[in-house]
Amino acid sequence: MVGSPSGKLSGKSARDGAPHRVVAALQDFCSHRWRLDRINPILVSGHLAWSTHNGEYLNDLLPLPYDEEALRLIEGHIHEVQDCLGRPYLIENPSSYVGFRTSGMSEVEFLCELVRRTGCRLLCDVSNIYLSAHNMGYDAHTYIDGLPAHAISELHLGGYTPEEDAAKPGAELLIDTHAVPIAEPAWDLYAYALRRFGPKPVLIEWDNDLPPLARLLGEAVRAHQIAAGIIVAEARCAASR
Repeated sequence: MVGSPSGKLSGKSARDGAPHRVVAALQDFCSHRWRLDRINPILVSGHLAWSTHNGEYLNDLLPLPYDEEALRLIEGHIHEVQDCLGRPYLIENPSSYVGFRTSGMSEVEFLCELVRRTGCRLLCDVSNIYLSAHNMGYDAHTYIDGLPAHAISELHLGGYTPEEDAAKPGAELLIDTHAVPIAEPAWDLYAYALRRFGPKPVLIEWDNDLPPLARLLGEAVRAHQIAAGIIVAEARCAASR
């Protein structure tokens, strides 16, 4: 999908009052309004994750504790970004492998509260929900049911790779690699999400071990066919009432 820049919005640097460098760079970019008007992005999104500490950049999307301190931190960044952009910012649910014992709320509750406090929107990564539900031991359908449908502005799908969980011998961990076809359980969950949220722009993520273009287009066609099938089925159901 064209016109959907993405980044990461949180970071340790904001805890001492210093502006996060991503936010600072965005403020500088948007200070020349013609730049933003020229690009006119359809959607702008960022992961609910962090990747910097003490000036060091870590090449990964690392998890947050879901508590009031983190909520205030991310809330402040979202307000800064939305003030720069002059439009709602989309927050994307992460792929999760570990959590924090100090978390006082679930990920869904955290996202819902961000929407309530800031008016931001959500990018629902369906594959991440399935992957995280498997890794963290919760129900993916319940997660989708808990999201505010009015705030969902985009969907993502991507392939994940099973690996042995070194912390639990014999157990399987799903890794968000974007290097393989979308798995059948993720397709099923995508259909469930469409029935819950309605038709949304969807992006197929495949950025490692790229296949032939025809294979990529096949994934996109399948996403379209599933969405079209649900629209037709719901129209028939409505007409029969």
